Amino acid sequence: MITLSLSIKDVSARAWSTTFFFPGLDEGRKGDVEKHAQEVLDARAEYEGATLADLYDPDNDWLYPQLTAAHQRLDAAVEAAYAVDFSDLPDAEREAAIVKHLFELYAQAVEG
Repeated sequence: MITLSLSIKDVSARAWSTTFFFPGLDEGRKGDVEKHAQEVLDARAEYEGATLADLYDPDNDWLYPQLTAAHQRLDAAVEAAYAVDFSDLPDAEREAAIVKHLFELYAQAVEG
């Protein structure tokens, strides 16, 4: 009989590595992303009773400083894993630049 030893929390923190394309990701960077992803999950757990809609309402981010800080650390770790830095861009431009970069990486992977 096979049993699974990972909790839902463990799976959530590691699911990104099979969902997102990370070319040349080394174990150190992978560990950083996993650590900061877990921090996001832990920060969410601190706000028992808050819905995801509450936690991620842009007008409420001041109510959840630990979650905001955890996401900032995760964002920095993910950008480091992709060897990019979009931190100087305004949010709307930053998101567009990240999506463009991800599609470029995907195109390179399937072409080559």
